[in-house]
Amino acid sequence: MKNIFSILILVVFLLKGLISVAQCSVPASFVVNADSITTTSATLSWELNPNLIGYRLALIPNNSDETVTLSSFSNLPAGTITNFVLDGASSFSPNNLQPSTRYFAFIQPICENWIYGEIFPLQGNKFETKPINDFCSAAVSINFTTGTSVTAQSVNDASTFGASQSDVTETGSVVDCFPNINDIWYSFTATNSVHCIVLTKGILHDPELNDTAISMFSGGCNNLQLISCQQGSNVKFTNLVVGTTYFLRVAKSGMIKFLSYPFAFLIKSV
Repeated sequence: MKNIFSILILVVFLLKGLISVAQCSVPASFVVNADSITTTSATLSWELNPNLIGYRLALIPNNSDETVTLSSFSNLPAGTITNFVLDGASSFSPNNLQPSTRYFAFIQPICENWIYGEIFPLQGNKFETKPINDFCSAAVSINFTTGTSVTAQSVNDASTFGASQSDVTETGSVVDCFPNINDIWYSFTATNSVHCIVLTKGILHDPELNDTAISMFSGGCNNLQLISCQQGSNVKFTNLVVGTTYFLRVAKSGMIKFLSYPFAFLIKSV
């Protein structure tokens, strides 16, 4: 009899919890949007519900091709950003995101007595932050080595993940090899008339890098002169002027419009 009584209490407790969750709900049309996305920040917004005391949010970083789901706020992956939004707020603007990173965003309503409702994903489930060198004006200056040796100073983590299509004004007789594709930017000052660019994934060459498109420009970001356009992971630029600063526009030229994994970017004088 005691066991039956204990079971009945447990059933009542579980039913009460299920009813509480059902009561702590939002309309079926509830939508969470991500806007104003930069390299390290974004704004998540939703329609204000005066019947709630707030929301709990989670931003889970994951650059793989898999889809991330969330059924509980316990045992969250490393790097997850969580936050409580209370007192009638209808937006959250984190400013500690990582560049070139895909985030899966989730929101959970909180009702009176801190009863938690169903977890909702961001519309589209995810968003990507911008790389630090998304545009020519933010081009990363590259160090390079003389000869064929590779040093730690010459290797830079690079990725076009989260990049946008640059809006640049360019002149020149060379046709750009990727006019409508997401890209990142680098710059370097020539110390020789010939420079090579080598891309590797880790310590190995990855065949996928052969689809990398690299355009070289002279001039300034407001008046770019396209002087060469090549494709591949090991390309050579010739007839350069020593002491001149050149800009490099890098992108994925195949069907996939981004290089989601970090790769090494090396410039060498020959």
